[in-house]
Amino acid sequence: MRRTATLFCVQPKNHCSTQGRGEIPGPFSLFARESRTLLYTDSMSYEQCIVTRNELASFLKSLGVVKGCTVLLQADLSDLPVLVGMETSLLETILNLIGPSGCLILPTFTRSALDPSCLMDQSIPAFIPYSAWQLVREQHPGYTSRTLPADQWAPAANTFLLQTKVKRTEHPCYSFAWSGPAPFKTTLDSLDYPVSYTHILKMMKNPSAINLLFGVPLLDSLMLKMEARERNMDTTVVKTAFLRRVRRSFLETFLDSEITQETAEEISGQLDVMQTQFEGLPVFRISRPVDAQELALAASWTSEEETN
Repeated sequence: MRRTATLFCVQPKNHCSTQGRGEIPGPFSLFARESRTLLYTDSMSYEQCIVTRNELASFLKSLGVVKGCTVLLQADLSDLPVLVGMETSLLETILNLIGPSGCLILPTFTRSALDPSCLMDQSIPAFIPYSAWQLVREQHPGYTSRTLPADQWAPAANTFLLQTKVKRTEHPCYSFAWSGPAPFKTTLDSLDYPVSYTHILKMMKNPSAINLLFGVPLLDSLMLKMEARERNMDTTVVKTAFLRRVRRSFLETFLDSEITQETAEEISGQLDVMQTQFEGLPVFRISRPVDAQELALAASWTSEEETN
């Protein structure tokens, strides 16, 4: 059964509700959320409206973000009014809570690395008309984990890539970055089915693993796609993307999975889902239901990985 709960929520501070494009009534305004620029003339109003790291930490603890756990984070803070440090604060607060024994994972997807033939949907920003396909294929620099930035949930993903001790997988389109003691290399045995319980995402089978969505719809949870692959409820598609090796770009083909909205809804009803909000931003906490047998298997798997 899907479980829905309302957890701890930081309420808007007094009269400091946002309106329009981030305008806050009173002596100071928040201009252009995209630039995260704060202008104010009254320090008391600033203190009343701002959200601090301590408040964020309390909120995350209420979601079960604790020492030693694994967190797969998908974050879009564009609708969050005011948080000191924005994405940097969110990432560093999670890292502080989970400690050196925990693992933080973020998707660092690069849809711009896909071949134009895989971008046929004109509604997405990366759409390229057929007349330009050949030119793109000749000029594309190709993906490397150090040079091509993420373009989905980009602010959080690219901020994370600037952190020290962060590793990133070498998948040209669906890469993941992580910080923590996970015993995995950045190279992949296979490019197929990148969003599944393989490689670094094996960590998501740990009983303490959670998928946190900040400002991201529930049905966009990557855990739903991973579960669909595990249960053979997905559809396999062939995709091609640009990789770069030794100063040369070339096309690499891989298998990916897609799921329907109906499948995503069905799987979400079978996982443990908690829904809340942080300063009006929707937040979901998703985890796999586990029983005693799965706990024993997870402990055995963890022991194996540490030995290897």
